[in-house]
Amino acid sequence: MGENRFFAGNSLKFVLLGFAGAAVAFLIAGAGLAYADKASFCGSCHSMQWVYSTWKESNHKQFTCGDCHLPQEALGAKLYVKAENGIRHTYHEVLRDYSENSLQKFMSTTSNRDKEIPRPTL
Repeated sequence: MGENRFFAGNSLKFVLLGFAGAAVAFLIAGAGLAYADKASFCGSCHSMQWVYSTWKESNHKQFTCGDCHLPQEALGAKLYVKAENGIRHTYHEVLRDYSENSLQKFMSTTSNRDKEIPRPTL
């Protein structure tokens, strides 16, 4: 049996296999995005544990991190910013090079800065 004949006889199977593969990929990507939108995911990094603990004690705990820190107008923009921030934060988390200045900047803007919540140790 020739190569052309093999593909001609099985083309519908290949198309269906491609659709099934794409559906599985979209489901996995959607589940990953839903998981990454949870505040517990954001708080899993060492440098964000203090931020996560202040969020849990605040009156904003009904919102996820992405509700305020990601654009909501377009999915493409949200995914781009989420990816860019994720890569940058992962880089700094792995190298443990968050500056004290970045922590001070966060403390000056948070509504919980007056609470006695343990600060992260870098």
